[in-house]
Order: sequence, then C-alpha cells, then structure tokens
Amino acid sequence: MDRTRALTHGLYPTRMRSGDARSVLLELAKQVGIRFGVTVRTAFRGRFPAHSAHEILQVYRIAQEAISNAIRHGRAERIDLTLESRRDGMRLTVRDHGIGLPSDPSARQGIGLQIMQHRAAQIGAKIQIGDAPRRGVLVALHYQPSAPL
Repeated sequence: MDRTRALTHGLYPTRMRSGDARSVLLELAKQVGIRFGVTVRTAFRGRFPAHSAHEILQVYRIAQEAISNAIRHGRAERIDLTLESRRDGMRLTVRDHGIGLPSDPSARQGIGLQIMQHRAAQIGAKIQIGDAPRRGVLVALHYQPSAPL
C-alpha cells in the first residue's frame, strides 16, 4: 500500500496547490525513502516567497529527475536536497553521493538531462549539472519565483 501511494504521489503531488515549494520537496524525499530505501536529506534556508503552481511543478520534476538519475545511474544511497533563498533568487541543489557522471561525454546527453534543461527554461531558470566535489553529481537550479523576494 505504501509503495502504491508513493507511486501515486510521484505522478502528481497533492501539495502542489499550496504555493509552497518546500512541502512538495519534503513529500518527494519521503516518497523516495519509501519506494527506494534511499535517504534524501532536506535543508531549507532563507525566506520563501510563494511560487506559482507551474514553478512548483517544474522545480519538483527537476528534483525528481535528478534523484531518479542518482538512484538509477549513480547508485546513490544518500542524496542531499537543498532549497535556499538568495539575494539573486532561489537555488535548488540536488547532490548525490553516488558514482558520478560517466566519463564518456556522449553518455552525458541522456533524455533525462535534456528534460531537466527544458523544464528549467520553462521557468526562466539556469541549471548546471556536473560532478560534485569528491564524488557524485551536483544539479543546481537558479530561478526567480514569480512573487517578489
């Protein structure tokens, strides 16, 4: 039953309507733990403005794809997800402690990475995907929510 519920929440998180990106990211972390047994540590820093449902959906899906890639390709057993408010906007980071990106550049052009870039463009965001210090992958999304900071 827990796995079915986790799958359902992954398709459309019920908290999406609240206007608070933190609640959907917390739900995502919880559901990943239930479905895959992987620990997702969350951290939230700063003042969080309201986000549109569209922004929340794109941020959620980017985090979901980054976590999925970390588990499936990076074999990560621990993932850190951080959302912070900065002077220049919001920053979402997903850092896994897996094996990192493949050394072959052509293997770094998967559809999941392209979809994350497309989703970032949908909200006028910049996304960087690369090797994390020491090991793993770091996905960093910088965006300006529709509400003023």
